[in-house]
Amino acid sequence: MQISSKEACVYLVPGLSLNSKAVLSPALWYRSNGFRGHSKMSSQTQLLCLLVMGFQGCWGQITLTQTPETLAASQGSFVSITCKSSVEVGTSMAWYQQKPKEPPRLLIFGASARASGTPSRFRGSGSGFDFSLAIHGVEAEDVGVYYCQRHISPPLTVTGPQTKISFLV
Repeated sequence: MQISSKEACVYLVPGLSLNSKAVLSPALWYRSNGFRGHSKMSSQTQLLCLLVMGFQGCWGQITLTQTPETLAASQGSFVSITCKSSVEVGTSMAWYQQKPKEPPRLLIFGASARASGTPSRFRGSGSGFDFSLAIHGVEAEDVGVYYCQRHISPPLTVTGPQTKISFLV
């Protein structure tokens, strides 16, 4: 069986219906408009992708590398966290903050757009492979764990390692 260059593999996420698919190109995950793009893929190609690649995608996984692992900040200081993607992801990167016993809180989406309620001291930037989250004027309430996350909708995500920010008194 041959896979033509016009076909792509799908990535299925447990809990989603079989009609909820994301299409994987060699360089970038993307959601086809209304998922119409998947109809061009033969069922043989879909089966091959699922069997051979074990639901990981035909061209491998996206890996996110986040640095540093820990930061110690003082009141009013500047800190920056970087996130590198193993493949080009456009601006589909989000940043989350998580505090103990709380769910993650979305800070930044689309690489640089602040989510509702995110203070202006948080700034996201980057595109392609390299992204950063900067905090200009750290506050005590900024203590927590920060994650970068490659995202598309429906929630097909790849989450990077974490950076823990502690506060120096």
